[in-house]
Amino acid sequence: MNRRCFAFILAITVATASSARADAGTPLMWVGFGQLVILNWLIALIEALVIWRVFRVRYLQCACWLIAANYASFFAGIGLLSVVSSAGKHASGESILRHGLMLLLVAIGISFLATIVLEWPFCRVLARGTAHPWRKAFRMSLLAQTVSYALLVPLYISASPITFLTKARLSPAITFASLPVATAYYVGKGDAVWQVNLDGTGLRYAGIGAVKADEDIWIRPGKDGIGDLCAMSGGSAYPFIHAARSLSERIAPVGTYAKRTSRSVKRGQPLTFEDWEFVYPADLRAPGDTDWYIETDVFAGRGITVNKKGEEYNLALETPYLAWTPRFATLLPGDMAVFQLGPNIMLLHMPTKRIAILAEGRSPVVVLKQPVR
Repeated sequence: MNRRCFAFILAITVATASSARADAGTPLMWVGFGQLVILNWLIALIEALVIWRVFRVRYLQCACWLIAANYASFFAGIGLLSVVSSAGKHASGESILRHGLMLLLVAIGISFLATIVLEWPFCRVLARGTAHPWRKAFRMSLLAQTVSYALLVPLYISASPITFLTKARLSPAITFASLPVATAYYVGKGDAVWQVNLDGTGLRYAGIGAVKADEDIWIRPGKDGIGDLCAMSGGSAYPFIHAARSLSERIAPVGTYAKRTSRSVKRGQPLTFEDWEFVYPADLRAPGDTDWYIETDVFAGRGITVNKKGEEYNLALETPYLAWTPRFATLLPGDMAVFQLGPNIMLLHMPTKRIAILAEGRSPVVVLKQPVR
């Protein structure tokens, strides 16, 4: 039995090592990687110690079966979380942002119950030969999950940035003061181009056609500074060059991008789609209006970073159940910013952290109706 157990442990080591890969990411990604490589082992050993003390089973045999149970539930959980994450992409943005903390607690509770059921058969092996083995196995699984969740939940919560739920204040857009007169074009229902005013009014189909499911929209610069609204495709592999397809000509002046350096913010340089999609914001402010700055990131856990001289904060939303990546940010007069967060077009008042949902969609392109000077 001892040699079979050690052979099983060695096999798991080889399997996990071959699937492991070092990659830059967020704390939550690294916690998941750590659970795959080593935490499942350590937790199983602790669970086995507790079950051995309570139920007087063989410790080494118990540890082997609990290691197998932990990896079985871990990989089953990955599959279930992918389904939940896909559903979350289409969830109501207002429900998530208003009730996200409660929904997170409910999700943890459901995960706890599901894990008890998934690991129940493994504990049944440990309870064979006893009276009422399935009942005893259920108590073993319940005890094991109580131990593991007491260790894992604080760890995962500490690695899950949810400041969009805890720091930002959700408000109707129409209640924002000093909104610039502007329209946001975006890809919405039916992959059609829609438009909405920044106060949340005027939501309508733009009447300029539809885009493909893998396309975003962008204003391509023209020679005289007036741009064409284009559908952008490609960019899935380095060097991320996108192909443009014109949807509507001469729609608006093209913005510049604001690129933060260690000492200052560079403005006035042409903004490429590749820069704008995940990192630098389009800047539609007047030359002297440069107090606030916003920057997005390719990882949901890093969210958006908002700063002013002497002040900085970060807003993000990444949990094991749901992760919304911010993209396509635009800086506007009045300390406002528009960006995509998951399936939502968002408005942010940077000094107060107030946010509003303008619409459901992707790749917002903002056009000022009153050009700044």
